[in-house]
Amino acid sequence: MALDGIRMPDGCYADGTWELNVHVTDLNRDVTLRVTGEVHIGGVMLKLVEKLESFGFVYLTRLLSSHLAGRNWFPNPAVGHASGF
Repeated sequence: MALDGIRMPDGCYADGTWELNVHVTDLNRDVTLRVTGEVHIGGVMLKLVEKLESFGFVYLTRLLSSHLAGRNWFPNPAVGHASGF
């Protein structure tokens, strides 16, 4: 069982997580997320949306979620870049 949130004397967490600081420029908001090396970028985005919802940005985060869901994050060889940018 992981020791969620317990800090060791060196400042690291005993559960193998670390804090990821994200600055959301459109909201001028700094958000701290706890992540592991097993969390992929989609998981980080989900955590970010959930955290922003807890701050009261429900409408904005739903809009962001639907916007991100419609993007193609893989390069399009015909265009030379990822679509949606």
